[in-house]
Amino acid sequence: MIVLGGACTLLILLGFVFGIVALAGMKKHGKKGILGKAAAGVCINGVIVILMLIAIPTFLRGARSSGTLTLPSGRQIKITGIGPTHFPNGTDAMILNCETDISIDDMADLRKEVDEIWSLFRKDVEAAGTTNAVIRVTHPEGGGFVTQSRGYGFVFEKRADGQWHCLQDENK
Repeated sequence: MIVLGGACTLLILLGFVFGIVALAGMKKHGKKGILGKAAAGVCINGVIVILMLIAIPTFLRGARSSGTLTLPSGRQIKITGIGPTHFPNGTDAMILNCETDISIDDMADLRKEVDEIWSLFRKDVEAAGTTNAVIRVTHPEGGGFVTQSRGYGFVFEKRADGQWHCLQDENK
């Protein structure tokens, strides 16, 4: 997939460059049969190049928001996404999506791991200036070509007293 993407990008850039070369060569060879095709090549490939340049920051942000996180216990989890979200009720929150080796059925151990994640993620949430956060944990199940994942979300809220509370604790 990376090779195919690289080949497409190269063809787009070459189309843009060759269009410019063709336009520059019109003095020597004349406009007939060159101007329309060269101008179209420069315009079409130029637009695609500009769109690619605009998209680069988004791809870089996505690359930074995924990876492996080492918890204080030494365990590692796979971060699959992190970023802000806006809910229909008007509140904003930071969401961290991750994969764990702990079964969703083992809520006691899962909660311990979420507490470790929260000890690190809380700094990002507070830096973002939001008073809500969600840690969504998924556990891949099954093997083979097709796998399924089960997940659970832990919602954290900063109250008026300045303390953070996990809403799942209140539902017990």
